[in-house]
Amino acid sequence: MNATSIQRLTLVTDFGAGIYVGQVMTRIASLFSGAPVIDLVQDLPPFRPDLAVYLLPALVRDMPRGTLYLVW
Repeated sequence: MNATSIQRLTLVTDFGAGIYVGQVMTRIASLFSGAPVIDLVQDLPPFRPDLAVYLLPALVRDMPRGTLYLVW
C-alpha cells in the first residue's frame, strides 16, 4: 500500500483508557491530513502481541480497502 492509497488509519493498541490514545491519534492526524484516524481497539491485554495477531485477521476481514492498521 502506498501513501496515496491510504484512505483511513486505524489504531489497535493495549494502551487502555487514558491520554495516550488521544496523543497518538493527534500526532497521526497531523502527519496524514485528510485521512480519518479511527480508534478501533485500545484495550487489548497488555504485552500480549500474540492476541493482537489472533484478533487482527477478524478485524481486517470486514474493513474497506485503503485502511492502514497501526498495531502497537
